[in-house]
Amino acid sequence: MDALTVGQVSAPVRSQFGWHLIRVEERRTKNMESEFRRMQARQYLFQQRVEPAFDDWLSQLRTSAYVDNRLEKALSAEE
Repeated sequence: MDALTVGQVSAPVRSQFGWHLIRVEERRTKNMESEFRRMQARQYLFQQRVEPAFDDWLSQLRTSAYVDNRLEKALSAEE
């Protein structure tokens, strides 16, 4: 990727995820490390809030679910 110029497309590149083409759209001159760390922290905090909320929602869904197993009733009536 570093050898490509802006607008240039690489030859196919293989990774553990499959084959890829890389196109350089622009070059950054600003160090983005602090912004990247900030985004990682935001994502981590979001996950910390989302997972318990999802678990609560799933628990409520399971509590309110009603399953009428008519197959078992039909089989026991036949016997």
